[in-house]
Amino acid sequence: MDFEHSERAQRYMDHVERFVSERVVPNEPTYLKANTELDFSTQYDITSHFNVFFEAINLTDNVYHTRGRFDNQTLNVVDYGRSFTLGVRAKL
Repeated sequence: MDFEHSERAQRYMDHVERFVSERVVPNEPTYLKANTELDFSTQYDITSHFNVFFEAINLTDNVYHTRGRFDNQTLNVVDYGRSFTLGVRAKL
């Protein structure tokens, strides 16, 4: 069985500066903590009308963490966890 298509994606973000809505913290910067996220996906065409696929998102179990102007000023910590999807697609 040969897989038709496989891919791996890795993202690294290092202190990306962005601003939070003015309703939350007026005119204050928000920094995204440096992080690495690793994703994987593959698919196999069973026939010209059906294929199966698998996706694994956030294999490194990365946590999304933002801070304010100072290092000890945590604004948001979100742990999405890992996500796995296995499915079948049909084409008409």
